[in-house]
Amino acid sequence: MSLNKPFNNNIQTVIKSDSGIYCLVNGTGMIFKYSQPQAQFIRIDSTIFFGYNMGAFPFSYKSNIYNLGGSGFWKSNGLLRKYNFNAHEWDIIPLNEEIPIVSSLRQGLVYYDQPNGKIYSGYSIKYNDGSKPQNEEYIYKVMSLDLQTTDWTNLGVLNQSLIQDITKEFNIAITPFGLLTINPTNINLWDFKNNKIFQLNKDKGIFQTVKRVFDTTEIFYKDSYLFLCSGKRSLDSIKLTIKDFDQTGTIYSTSLSTTISPYKKAIYLLAFVLFLFFVYLGLKEYKKRIISNFEARALAAEEANQKNVRIFKEQELLLLNLLITKSSKGIKTRIEEINTALGMDSRSPETQKLQRHKVISSINNIYKSKTDRKLILNEKLDFDRRTLAYFIAKDELKTLLKYMPID
Repeated sequence: MSLNKPFNNNIQTVIKSDSGIYCLVNGTGMIFKYSQPQAQFIRIDSTIFFGYNMGAFPFSYKSNIYNLGGSGFWKSNGLLRKYNFNAHEWDIIPLNEEIPIVSSLRQGLVYYDQPNGKIYSGYSIKYNDGSKPQNEEYIYKVMSLDLQTTDWTNLGVLNQSLIQDITKEFNIAITPFGLLTINPTNINLWDFKNNKIFQLNKDKGIFQTVKRVFDTTEIFYKDSYLFLCSGKRSLDSIKLTIKDFDQTGTIYSTSLSTTISPYKKAIYLLAFVLFLFFVYLGLKEYKKRIISNFEARALAAEEANQKNVRIFKEQELLLLNLLITKSSKGIKTRIEEINTALGMDSRSPETQKLQRHKVISSINNIYKSKTDRKLILNEKLDFDRRTLAYFIAKDELKTLLKYMPID
């Protein structure tokens, strides 16, 4: 298509989409649509600005026309622009980050996976002549742009073996199975989707054919054939499939941060949930300890109060002290010793018996109300089966002490 100066030498790119066939002029916002009745391209835009997107990557997606990146006005950029058919102007599409993309025969590694709506970039070049120092910065991050979400994803870092000769890599064509490039020694195929790089078998006739004409011939891929268009009437085609290539390695390597990057939000959410869970466990344990300490103090206080509250009468305590002393040594207490402890030596045998029974029964009833167990036991003497001896079981002595007054 012939253009007037100063655009007569600008590169023109033909794009086919569901809405028609278009021609974009590199470095401008000019866009032409092919008119079937007139059999020519008709300009459809009304843009007047140019020089801001030299080397931008043009493409179509869902019946729309886009261009990505480019350079101009003293700096590179990573802007995504979409043509507005109603306003006949270009609109900017916000991205999650700006990756400075430049795509041309001799620069950039840009692959478009149109069926899946993704663009891959092997590296980017950042420069800004308006800042000090003025220098180009090559960024060897392999990136993927999802056109559905308009987000860039960092896939990894370009392998060192590929970085060494990256400036010698020339772009040939985009194929369904990868980006086809050529350097002084090889024809390479970059399969960004599967992180694989291939080389064309040099024994294939296509190797020498492409090597001789790639810098003077328009080359594109369609329906398993590589088409070489030279001039207005010369068009050759060569069948080319993935089977013509041999894998030589991978394109990029991934770090841990790169691997987990797509899952950062989920990881942060999980970490927050775990944090709350552990805080809950900590508070639960703290509460448990507080309650346990409170109960222990309450029990101790209760025991202390019980010791200070006299639940046994004076005469009962006299008998208990005697029984505790002897039972702790494993000795049973005879009736005569009980009579003496209760001060009943001078009383009649009937009175002694009645008083002993009264005191022992009272002690057992009080103790049973506290523990539901009998305290003072008795058994017959071996040498006189008519006489009883009294004692407290060793297991009950410790419990009994809780009910004895401190003094």
